[in-house]
Amino acid sequence: MADPEILHVQSPTILAYNLDISRPYVSNRLGELVERGFVEKVEDGKYRITEEGRQILSQE
Repeated sequence: MADPEILHVQSPTILAYNLDISRPYVSNRLGELVERGFVEKVEDGKYRITEEGRQILSQE
């Protein structure tokens, strides 16, 4: 199960490093997650999980 606490407020670079995946991949996925309402952009280059995103993760 994913740990929603890792997504409090993070940048794509930090997420990519922590997940050992490429930064472009993280940026693309974050864009998709923003469109679906699971993640929100809180400031330039920083994202956080939404309440809807937390609910989805808690269902796993």
